[in-house]
Amino acid sequence: MVSRGPTPSSADCGTPAGRPASGGVESLAVHPASMWRGMLSEEQIAVSVPPGLVRPAAGTEDTADVVADALAAADALLDEAATT
Repeated sequence: MVSRGPTPSSADCGTPAGRPASGGVESLAVHPASMWRGMLSEEQIAVSVPPGLVRPAAGTEDTADVVADALAAADALLDEAATT
């Protein structure tokens, strides 16, 4: 997925705040460019991933819950894009 608009905070998507970590059992959406700031130079980030890239990772939750959360997050992004 690539977001074309502003990147929402984790609160905007209804997900818990804090640093996401893959390897867990929960689903999450990660914005790699934000996570890598401070670890890589802006140039390295620019050639590694598109700035709007969001990487989803599905966990072990009920599929219907994961789909509902993803659709709610997409709706929030569309609503935000429509108001800016």
